[in-house]
Amino acid sequence: MSDYTSSSDSRAGWFDCSAGADDIKLNTHWMDGYNDSQKHAVVTHEFGHSLKLAHGPEIAVMDTCPACYNPNMNNNLQSWDINSYPNVWGY
Repeated sequence: MSDYTSSSDSRAGWFDCSAGADDIKLNTHWMDGYNDSQKHAVVTHEFGHSLKLAHGPEIAVMDTCPACYNPNMNNNLQSWDINSYPNVWGY
């Protein structure tokens, strides 16, 4: 995991698998302004990408906007997230 700062990048975080070693990159320009729940949501979402999970529906950790934290989810994996894992990995 590494940090970078870019006001021109609208992403709070992203999973980079292009340079050999995979890396979750967190944009401190956005992350520094987030509360703990939003930060947790972003990191959990990017970790999901490291497991090869794609973006999911609005009520999922893999929502396309993890920083748009939904307090009803309490940062817990939702059924879509849980069901996606075996679909990707065959378990």
